[in-house]
Amino acid sequence: MRKILLFLCLYLWVGAEDFKIKVGVSLAPYAYFVKKIGGDFVDVAILIPPKRNPKLYQLTYKQVKEIKGLRLLIASGASYEKKWLHRFGATNPSLQILDLSSEICGEKICYSWLSFQESKKIAQKITHQLRVIDLKNAQNYKKNLKLFLAELEEFERELKRKIALPRTSKRVLDTEGVWKKISQEMSLNYISLQEIKPKKGDFCFITPFEIKKQIISKYRISKSNLIEINPYREDWKSLIEEFINLVISRGKYGE
Repeated sequence: MRKILLFLCLYLWVGAEDFKIKVGVSLAPYAYFVKKIGGDFVDVAILIPPKRNPKLYQLTYKQVKEIKGLRLLIASGASYEKKWLHRFGATNPSLQILDLSSEICGEKICYSWLSFQESKKIAQKITHQLRVIDLKNAQNYKKNLKLFLAELEEFERELKRKIALPRTSKRVLDTEGVWKKISQEMSLNYISLQEIKPKKGDFCFITPFEIKKQIISKYRISKSNLIEINPYREDWKSLIEEFINLVISRGKYGE
């Protein structure tokens, strides 16, 4: 009897492992959304390490082989996609490709995940793809989406309450439009350094892939007023929270 029970447990365990939908994401933040929606039914692979520039990154041979076994690939406008996306679709007919790239900002990567409004749309698109692939658990994905959207709503309200506190700076500067969407959603005064000359005391957000010396020279901004934050981190919630906390902590600069 024990042997039969052991066999059944082993069978169910192996079946659950095999059942997981293999999802690949070009950018790490999308892994956060997939895990929120997919839960225990997904196995997520991040193709571009967060510390690598997605605008320059090229896949390794090992990654190309791994992608052939995916059921869902979430594209984002990364440099490798132009060369490989159509090939992946041709060699793996069962692969679903969700392309989240956009040229609304003038390039393929528009940092749409750094926006509550866009994040909700992303979550809905991911949910749809998972439900198409896995009809059996469609209701689970729908339920997880509902919970996640409610979580996003509460998180957004929480951050807006923090922003409303006195002495919070209303000026947010960067060079690539990274923080434009969420700044506008939080009623902050977003400014691109490409459009104006910074005031004394202004701070500017930069990514790890921008060269500080060039920014200092071009925009005449102090090195101490450059704040480096990586928008490609997987821990999406803490990333957004860190940005808001940095804005608040620099609130003494005013407008």
